[in-house]
Amino acid sequence: MAEKPDGHHFAIKEQIFDDPVTGISFQFFAVPDDLRAPFRFRVFGNVSYVDHEFVFDRNGVIRGRETVLVRRSRPTWLKEVKSRT
Repeated sequence: MAEKPDGHHFAIKEQIFDDPVTGISFQFFAVPDDLRAPFRFRVFGNVSYVDHEFVFDRNGVIRGRETVLVRRSRPTWLKEVKSRT
């Protein structure tokens, strides 16, 4: 992948995308203490009554996946960010 000449690297610890039309949310987060699979990706929402979690190693190779019947992915601390415009 090409890099921007004056670009900078940064680390994302967590990112959540909500799609209000479908009711599905996507959550990417890092677990630095987990040396075998420090990156996780979850798909959850109102449409499906199951949560899906995919676990990746440091090289981006999928190391596991899980389907969870219990709703555990929605963070309680999540608050909507208002637009400044």
